[in-house]
Amino acid sequence: MKILSDLNAERSLLSGIINYGSNGYFEILDIGLKEEDFTDDSHRSIFQCVKYLIDNNVSQIDVPSIFSAANSIGLHHYFKQQQEIEYLRAVIDFHIDESNLRGFAQKVKKLSAARNIYKSLEEAKNELLEVDGSESISDILGIIENKLFNLENFVTQDDLLPTRMGDGLKEYIDDLINNPVEQAGISSGFSRFDAMIGGGHRGGSVNIFAARPGAGKSTLASQIAYNVSKLQIPVLYLFNEMRKEDFLPRLLANLSDVPTYLVESGKFKYTQKDLQKIHKGLSLVH
Repeated sequence: MKILSDLNAERSLLSGIINYGSNGYFEILDIGLKEEDFTDDSHRSIFQCVKYLIDNNVSQIDVPSIFSAANSIGLHHYFKQQQEIEYLRAVIDFHIDESNLRGFAQKVKKLSAARNIYKSLEEAKNELLEVDGSESISDILGIIENKLFNLENFVTQDDLLPTRMGDGLKEYIDDLINNPVEQAGISSGFSRFDAMIGGGHRGGSVNIFAARPGAGKSTLASQIAYNVSKLQIPVLYLFNEMRKEDFLPRLLANLSDVPTYLVESGKFKYTQKDLQKIHKGLSLVH
């Protein structure tokens, strides 16, 4: 038995594509099946031929048309074996319900993704065994990260089936009536900005500030981060154009309400009120 494979699902999928033709194929087109998603050599060859026929608008797929496709794409030698011809006929005769076609396609694609993930992790393990200690922690972590980032192409689109826009609308409204909220998103602390982005920061969205250098982008972002953190919501602040020592005065200025230039120069110490504010701001740092 092959690891991470289901030969019956592969055969059922091929039978469905052949018997339902372009209609069946286009039903699963978004899943992005490729020949390497099949683990059996026969299945890979049949899929290549069937895909060639559909791409060339052949309306009826049968044994003769598959033989013709095999000659066109250089697989003619494969179907010279009697056992392969008999197996092809068996696949064609193995009928499935069209409604099950997508399920088989998803299963084949998921197993293919699992095999690729397994392979990538094996490669990462072998690379980790070559680490000699001279590398940085970032470089070592990068071995795993690079493998994981390259796996995005294997994600299937299970949830992209067409649905009616009105489905669930009544339940959605009922939930809003029973569970009203003050604000749909997470407040930035600036009401006008919240209104401009549709009621605060939303999950799955990105808000971009664009301005010339020194216009206050980082200051605004750090203030928003501070405002959100006061809501007991964790905040991750990343910057790649500023040193930590340049950012700390801005952070402390936000926390203490003392002007940044007084923090940077140390002149806050000359005023008892500003000094107390600084200590209060420091107490907020966890």
